[in-house]
This record gives sequence, C-alpha cells and structure tokens, in this order.
Amino acid sequence: MTDNNSLSFEVDVRAPVDRVWQALIDPDLTQRYYFNTRVESNWKPGSPISYRDAQGHSALDGKIVEFAPPGRLVTTFEPKWMRQDQAGPASTVIWEISSNGKVSKLKLTHKDLDMNNPIVNEIRINLTPEDRARLAKNPAIAPEAYENYLKGRFYWNKRSDENLIKAIGYFEQATHQDPYYALAYAGLSDCYAIIGATIFGTMPVDEAAPKARDAARRAGRSRPGHAR
Repeated sequence: MTDNNSLSFEVDVRAPVDRVWQALIDPDLTQRYYFNTRVESNWKPGSPISYRDAQGHSALDGKIVEFAPPGRLVTTFEPKWMRQDQAGPASTVIWEISSNGKVSKLKLTHKDLDMNNPIVNEIRINLTPEDRARLAKNPAIAPEAYENYLKGRFYWNKRSDENLIKAIGYFEQATHQDPYYALAYAGLSDCYAIIGATIFGTMPVDEAAPKARDAARRAGRSRPGHAR
C-alpha cells in the first residue's frame, strides 16, 4: 500500500509475536532476515541504531524513535549503501507486530519518503498483480521463506541475466524452507519465462519453458499463499 509519501506492507508470519520481535532486535536473527546485516543499538529512544555488513561497514543508520516491545519499533532510516546525494533526507520506518490467531501480523510502514528519490526504487517491492491478490488474503508463511521471497523479487525486478540467476536461487531457497509457498513458485516461473526468452538467451527455451510451466503449476494449484 502507498500514499503520497509512504510505503507499507503487511504479512502474516507463522511464529509467535515474541519470536517475530526478536527477529527485529537480535543481531544473529537480523543477519538471517535483514540482508546479512547485524543490528547494533542499546534501544533507548534517541540512541543510534546501525545495521552492519560482514565487513563491519554500516549499511544503514538511524535513531531509535520509539521502542515498545514486543509490538512496535520506530526508527529513522539513513541508508549508507547509496551515495549521499542519492540517499536523500532521513525517513522513518515503523515496525508493528500483533497477534492474529495462530500467526503474527507484521506491518512495515516506511514514511516521510521523497517519492522522486532513487532510494524509493531500492526499497519498493514491485509485486505482480497476481502476487498482490494472493498476499491480500494474508497467507501465513515461514519467516525464512518470506525473507528469501523478498530478496528474489528484488533481484527479479532488476531483469539482468546475473540478477535473474540470483533471484532463482532465492526463490528456490524459499520453496525449500516452505514447500507450500505459492508466491515463491510464481517467482520461479517468472524468472524462467524471462531467462529463456531470446533477449536473454542464458538458458535454452526447451530447458527453461518446462521449468517455468512446472513452477506455474505448483503456484496455481494452491490455497491462498501456498502451493501443493
């Protein structure tokens, strides 16, 4: 969902609220779920927060605005992976977690954005209409599979040969972590459909087409959010 200066996304996670909360504040878990970065903060309002890569370089900085475990975390957002003239002014990220029956609802809102700034294309998840329809039904998914699905869509959106190969790897990881995850199979089908096209030519069409059809079949024969 978007408005004039914000992006937001919701998903049901098959884990209790406290476990989802730990995934936001435990560096061992952010390394798994947040693009291989470890979070650092003392979590007091006004204190700094930083996400550091394997080399110890800061990929993202900010300040703690609100810390209310286990349901709400608000920070500023200052990307360091982009040039300073591209990153723009600091924006605000709001994480909200609530119980939704046997699953937890995770809502992420990114506001105070300059929608004309290049950073928006870096953080926006461009889903297909079919993906949006399935996600609107709030499927419960394994957290690890969800993270790999997002990474897969990120690289799929770049459309280059190298990035499509990366996307396939992430989508395959997602299907291994949650064999009933329809969106991951849909992502695989999208990748094989493109990578077997003449414009790319990385994979022969007689090899790519069956893979695309098989993934599409698995995605299509599914209950909302999952595949059989």
